[in-house]
Amino acid sequence: MRRRYSHSYEATVTAHAMLERLEALNHVRWIRPQESWQSANRRNPYHGDPKPELPIELSTSYGDWDELKDSDELTPDVYILIEYTRGSDCSGSLVEIPNRKALEELCQAAGLEDGEGYIDYYGGYGTRELAIKVQALCGADDNGFLVAIVEAIEGLEDYPLLDEDLHSQLEMESQNEAWESDIRRDFQRALGKYFKSLLEDAGMDQLAEYADDCYDEWVTDQLADQWFYQLADFANEYWSNESGEGSWIDAEDVVKKGLGRTAESFERTGWKEGAAKHDALYYEILDALTRAYELDWYDGLVKQLETANVGDDGKVSASAPSVPFLKGVLGSEWRLTPIKTKTKNKKDVYL
Repeated sequence: MRRRYSHSYEATVTAHAMLERLEALNHVRWIRPQESWQSANRRNPYHGDPKPELPIELSTSYGDWDELKDSDELTPDVYILIEYTRGSDCSGSLVEIPNRKALEELCQAAGLEDGEGYIDYYGGYGTRELAIKVQALCGADDNGFLVAIVEAIEGLEDYPLLDEDLHSQLEMESQNEAWESDIRRDFQRALGKYFKSLLEDAGMDQLAEYADDCYDEWVTDQLADQWFYQLADFANEYWSNESGEGSWIDAEDVVKKGLGRTAESFERTGWKEGAAKHDALYYEILDALTRAYELDWYDGLVKQLETANVGDDGKVSASAPSVPFLKGVLGSEWRLTPIKTKTKNKKDVYL
């Protein structure tokens, strides 16, 4: 339906041309912002005389607007609500966030006043969406920022992302935040479970129990940071952003698919050197596990000997082997040795 345009303004054809130009877009909605309740209370107090001369302040709360119907007149004082800037903790994605930020920066560069020339609406659960006043896009544009705003809005019609670099930066920040808060621990736990199953099948129950129960001891944060992306690459698992600003990746699949990948699959995909890298990483992880288990066993042995040789007077028996002696002998000579047992993945394990 063709809208009608009001000519009650002294504005130029430019304003009406802008209305027609923006009306051709499918990703914008036309609204009239509502006055904020604070402004309404100041101008029309419950007790006291009305003060209509006070300036009207528009609400920035999400949803505080009246959406125009097809039959309503379009005038230069209406606002366009740009759908590709809408997002929240529960909806939208990391695409909408850089769009909103990029357009807001252009509005500020053009000298548009926040709350008048444009409105950054916000609501519950982190909901945000940007609206721009049509009249603010008309007039003098010495630096070309107004043209840039309009072209950016029109560009969203063909490709709904304004700033690739900002999008990449936000993706990285989101992934790092998820890794630090949850995913690293999920990855450490998944490695523990994987090797527990592997070692139980090989009859190494004590080492299997240690792998699972003490995953946060042998898979240190530093090692997890080193191993995760290598295994994710082997597993062909990638970060995803389904809604809001959060990112997610299945750490269990990273471990299972990454460590469980076969030499044949590397050959089949043309990544011949991948099998050697995969095996090297596997043994690196297994070596870290066995070394941590050795140290845990060794520390437990030392504590037991210390406790067993303390007399009633609280002193260590003169005939007891000294702790430095134990450390010198066990620390330099005792090592776990490889055995011939094979796991289901045909890897040597240690006993």
